[in-house]
Amino acid sequence: MRRVVSVSLGSSGGDMRAEAEFLGERFAIEEITVKPYACCSDQHGTIDCITQIRAKAAIGPEQVKRIRVHTYDKVIKQNAAREWPSVMAAQYSVVFTAAATFFYDLGDPHSYVLEKIADPRIAELAKKVELVHDPQFQNLYPRAMPTRIEIETVSGENFQAETFCAKGHFRNPMSASEIEAKFRKLTAGILSPVRVDRAIDSIGDIHLAPSIKSLMDCLRTEPRPGSSRLAAA
Repeated sequence: MRRVVSVSLGSSGGDMRAEAEFLGERFAIEEITVKPYACCSDQHGTIDCITQIRAKAAIGPEQVKRIRVHTYDKVIKQNAAREWPSVMAAQYSVVFTAAATFFYDLGDPHSYVLEKIADPRIAELAKKVELVHDPQFQNLYPRAMPTRIEIETVSGENFQAETFCAKGHFRNPMSASEIEAKFRKLTAGILSPVRVDRAIDSIGDIHLAPSIKSLMDCLRTEPRPGSSRLAAA
C-alpha cells in the first residue's frame, strides 16, 4: 500500500494549485482552503454575511431583534450548541459565532480565550439567533458551503446577505496580501517583526531555495524575557 504525503506552501503569487510527479504518476492538489477565521469553516459564511450587513447598515447589537442563519443539515446537527464551556466549544458553535461577530475579530486567535467567550454580551445576543434549514443549500453542500443571514432590527428593518463560498474557500480564495496579513496576525508576539519579514521573503522565494533551512530558521521562536533558553542564532 502506497502512502502519499503532501505539504502545501503559500507563494507570493497566491497560486492555489500545486502539482507534482511522483513515481511516474502525476498528482494534482487542488481545492486548497486557507481559513481566515479561527473557527469551524462551516461557520465562515456566517461571519462574512454579518460583517457585510454591518458594513452597510452599521447595526449595533442593541438594535438586533432576531438573527436567522439559513444553512445546511451539518451545521444544524453539529454546530448548534447554545452553551460553550470551552474555547473549542465556541469555535464549533455557529450560535456563538453569529453573536460574537458583533463584538470581536474572529480572525484573531486572541478572540478565543475564556474571558472573551464568557462575555455576557455574547450570551445575551445569542438568544436571538435562529437556525433555519435550507433545502437548496443542502443540495449544494459540500461543493459549496452556502449561508444566508437575515437580521431583523427592533425598529422593523430587515437586512440580508448571502454567500455560497465564504472567503478562504477554494472558490473564493484569500489573496496573497490577505494570507500575509493572517500570518502577521498569528505570529504577533511570537516572532519578531524582523523574523516575520524574513519568513515572508523566504516563502516568496521558496521555489528558488536549495532547501527550506532559511525559512525554518526564521520560524524559530525567540526566548521570552527572563527565559534561560539560549537565543536563536
